[in-house]
Amino acid sequence: MAKFKAKNVSLVAVSNDTVEDTRELLKKHPVDFPILSDPELTSVRAFAVEHVGKGIAKPATYVIGQDGTILYAYIGKNPTDRPPLDDVLAAVP
Repeated sequence: MAKFKAKNVSLVAVSNDTVEDTRELLKKHPVDFPILSDPELTSVRAFAVEHVGKGIAKPATYVIGQDGTILYAYIGKNPTDRPPLDDVLAAVP
């Protein structure tokens, strides 16, 4: 988080869990950034990161510029497939 804050970056997570399930998760694993709930998969489908037929999202990381341009995208193959932090930070202007 310190590296992102140093670059004046805001983090936001999107979960396909319900609001209630997300609240319970945050009680066990608090974070200092918002987690948005998308149980209808609206944003998941808009970003084309749905595990088709599973009703869940693939792990995805985006860096989005202030003008809305996607500067970096990484779509994981499984829940543990995440991009290297240095790659994400390098994409931040």
